[in-house]
Formats: sequence, C-alpha cells, structure tokens
Amino acid sequence: MKNRIKFILCAVMACLVFAGCKNENIEASDTGVTSSVAAYEPVILTRPEDGWSYNEVSQMLYIDGVNIPIPFTVENLGKEFSIKKSTPDKLGDEAYGTVLYKNNDPILRLSYYDIKKLEFKELKKIECYEFSTYYEVENNNYLNLNTSIVVNGVKLGDTLSKVNSIFGEPDNENKKGPIVIYQDKNTGKGCIGFWFDDSGNLYSITLIRH
Repeated sequence: MKNRIKFILCAVMACLVFAGCKNENIEASDTGVTSSVAAYEPVILTRPEDGWSYNEVSQMLYIDGVNIPIPFTVENLGKEFSIKKSTPDKLGDEAYGTVLYKNNDPILRLSYYDIKKLEFKELKKIECYEFSTYYEVENNNYLNLNTSIVVNGVKLGDTLSKVNSIFGEPDNENKKGPIVIYQDKNTGKGCIGFWFDDSGNLYSITLIRH
C-alpha cells in the first residue's frame, strides 16, 4: 500500500507540470462514441457496517451532476472530455499518469497500470481504475472544482469532520490528517483517500485500487 500511495502522491504532484499545456488534445468526440454517462441527483450512501469496498466507492464520482462510474475510458466520457499528448508521465514500472480535461480545464489526474509500452493514441481506450482530483499547490485552484466534483456528497474545500460524517472514521493511524485513508473491507488495503491542507480544507480526493 505504501508504494501505491507513493505513486498516487507523485501523480498528484505531477499535475503542477502540466497546468500550461494547451495543445494536442485527444477528445472523446474524435472516436464518434456517444457518451454513456447520464445525469442524476448525487446519491449519498451510508457507510456499511463492515466498511467500504473499492467496488462501492468507485461508483461515487459525479462531475457537474453526471455520475461517472469507474472504470471508464476517456473515449466514452463525452466530447467535452479530453487528454493531451504532452501530459502523460511515468509513475513507476508499467505505471503511467495523465491529466483529464473537461472543456480544456484540468479536472482529474488519471493513473494507469500494467502498461508495458505507452501508446498515447490507445490511452483513451484503456479503462481507468484510479484517479486523483486535479490541483495546484501554489494557487489553491482546487476550489475551482468544488462545485464540479462530488464524491458521495463530499466536495473539495470540505472539512475532515464533513468527510467523517459521511464516510465514518478513517482506517489509517493518523485520523486527524493531513491524509485519511479508508480501507477496502475485502483486502484490508486503502481504496479511497482524502488530502487536507494546513487550514484543514480538503484539496484532493484519491481513488485507489489494489
């Protein structure tokens, strides 16, 4: 778990490098695929008695009121979503990350594993199982996304007490932050994490698959 968390942290921090990229988009509309996602009122689930699982938390992502079940492929998200050739980077052995844009604004950092050789044109077709919400440390831009991204009723900028009121007590030792992790009840490994800044505000949400 420590190595995976390390990869995720590297992926989140790598977003800083890509904030200025504006060219070489690959959009879902390039494929002619119609978006399979649908708009719903965000549903807030209560923590099960035996805890969360990856399969449960992976269905909780909403972007602008639209549920985005995970896994997903970029090509199936809709024409407003895209990735850029200049953003993929190597996270580790057979592990890569890239930035997902909506209407040319960065919203998520996607992580891919078990890729022996990265072919950018094929990346939009590969199922994504992990993400971190996009942020830039220096200008607190994560607040721009607090009305766009909702995970089980939790928004960027929320407090730890708000997260705990929905997800319950975290499973990692440091329950007061700056990072709290909820474990998969089936594997005992982290499946979702919440990152807080020095003011106690949530600045990033990370979905983890083991």
